[in-house]
Amino acid sequence: MGYIWAMSKISIKDVARRAGCSNATASYALNDSGRVAKQTREKVLKAANELGFIPDHSAIRLRTGRSNLIGAIINDINNPFFAELVSEFEVEAWNAGFLTVLATSQDDPERQKHIIESMVSQGVAGVIISPVHGSNVDVLRPFRQRSIPYLVCVRDIDDKDAGLVAADDFRAGVIAGRHALEMGHRRIAFVGGYEHTATWQRRVAGIHEAIAESGIKNVTVDVYPGSEGPEYGAKVVHSLVGRDTAPTLIVGLNDDTAIGTYLAARDLGLVIGRQLSVIGFDNIPQSASVAPAMTTVELFPRTMGRRCAEQLTRVLGGAHNEAEVVKISPVLIERESIARL
Repeated sequence: MGYIWAMSKISIKDVARRAGCSNATASYALNDSGRVAKQTREKVLKAANELGFIPDHSAIRLRTGRSNLIGAIINDINNPFFAELVSEFEVEAWNAGFLTVLATSQDDPERQKHIIESMVSQGVAGVIISPVHGSNVDVLRPFRQRSIPYLVCVRDIDDKDAGLVAADDFRAGVIAGRHALEMGHRRIAFVGGYEHTATWQRRVAGIHEAIAESGIKNVTVDVYPGSEGPEYGAKVVHSLVGRDTAPTLIVGLNDDTAIGTYLAARDLGLVIGRQLSVIGFDNIPQSASVAPAMTTVELFPRTMGRRCAEQLTRVLGGAHNEAEVVKISPVLIERESIARL
């Protein structure tokens, strides 16, 4: 039979008692502030280590009015794009003296609402958020009401009060469209994503802009909005192959969705890069490891994570809180997944 041992909380008073000094001296020594003799400081640190003392940051926040917690609210950590973004954000935030609290909304508005309320109640110093589809500026009101700095990333919801770090989705669409046309493709399917989001709208608009500037008349772009991820991508591709008007090129909303084309091609006995072509957005590591390696538009998720951390921690450090908009310029990564027709 196992036991759960309840242990009393170690306080700074316990540390002071063990070190043989006053509570104030122990506090100064632990916070590396005030005038404390080197020998006394060493005794305090040794006592704290022996007792397993951990500072109570909630008490520090009540005393100083400052928190070292930053919230990161994203859609889905299983999406490699967000995993890379948050990984870089966490490192940069840590280097600036902040601890990241991560929560995933799973693209669920109700879940997002509860997460935002929880972040506020936990007293986070600031927040980055990639809003769920269908979000508007009202969902972020709790941060504004409490003067908690926040930053929108990836999905733009046109919040004039917030900074934004995102890809230039329109430019990304133009790049994908131009490459498709250069490779001779005239029947294109855009698969995945929610059509009321800025990301979806701008990427599709960019593809149409590439067609318009090319002057080519016989190009069709059919859109299949819905979910995201490889399962949805595979489902749509299965439904398209075999039609008289089947697309020759699949454009996934992102790499994760575009990889579904590989799953469908395997089931259907088709060879990617010969009988069916595909391009994605993001340049997640998996896009280079599938066979053949997938052509994609690099959106630099790690750069986004770093820029998010830099902008938010700068505001938390006392910089003037201006709503800075950062758009990351995309780049084509040409590999072997698109046949030349």
